Amino acid sequence: MSEKYVLALDASQIKTFDGECQLMWAYLYRENLRLTGADSSAMNKGTIIHFLLEHFYKLLASNPNLQRKEAAQGAIDIFQKVIKESPEASFGFDKDLLNFLCQRFIQYVYNYTGRDLVPATNKTNGVVGIELGFSKILHEDENVLFLLEGRIDLLHNYDVNGNEVLCVVDHKTQDRETHLFDFRPQMLTYALAADTDYAMINYVGLQKELTKTSLRRQGCNIPKWMREEWKEYILKNIFWPIYWIEKFNESNEVKFRRNRSSCAGAFDSHPCMFTQLCWIQNNELRENLKKSKYEKVPKWEPWKMKIEEVL
Repeated sequence: MSEKYVLALDASQIKTFDGECQLMWAYLYRENLRLTGADSSAMNKGTIIHFLLEHFYKLLASNPNLQRKEAAQGAIDIFQKVIKESPEASFGFDKDLLNFLCQRFIQYVYNYTGRDLVPATNKTNGVVGIELGFSKILHEDENVLFLLEGRIDLLHNYDVNGNEVLCVVDHKTQDRETHLFDFRPQMLTYALAADTDYAMINYVGLQKELTKTSLRRQGCNIPKWMREEWKEYILKNIFWPIYWIEKFNESNEVKFRRNRSSCAGAFDSHPCMFTQLCWIQNNELRENLKKSKYEKVPKWEPWKMKIEEVL
């Protein structure tokens, strides 16, 4: 009996495969290639803000009597301790930039005084819905196991007409004003995993000037029919096609389709990092380019515990 085929995808992979380019997905998530020396400063700023928010909410959850300003300072203290013990955790940012990120975090805390997010807690096992990894079975039979995986920033207890319901919260940082599509793959995927109608995008703008839109929240209502439709869509258009290609074709790279319109990126200003690579037909030249221009990174596995533990 042949070994069961297992395919685990997260929202980023789904977005890349379905909305950008199948070949880009193969290079990013099957070969785990990244452009050597690529600028990751924006992502690293977001990582620091996520760290501060994570510990802020963890401190509040562990001590309900703790004042918000004390929890905020506690999160900053934890961050400063981490970068003192492991300087690489500062990503090489100078003191002024680190102080700015902490200041914007403090502004976030004070902006939502009296309107804070309450992390969901499972009363049986005490698991709190902060930075919660999940692995949800979408489909399983004797041949395949399809898993939806990811990591939710926060599961919030949301009051709807006096009843507490779960709301998925995703923190977003950006250097310019951004308004994301409510029903983007990430929100649909998270709502499907948590089996909830409610989701929220929690913006923390990193523009130098604090404006009315730098700190804001965008609600998304994702009813059951929409979640079920999304499940059917990704199974039919993403999971099953990847399975057939990887299981029954010798050369996956040829069979994953190139989306030419993605090569130059949005408005011809963000070219795909793999455009040069995927247009080379000679295998030896392609492999040499991989070695000289790209590096392999560890596979990202976002889950630590099943989301059901906190529901």
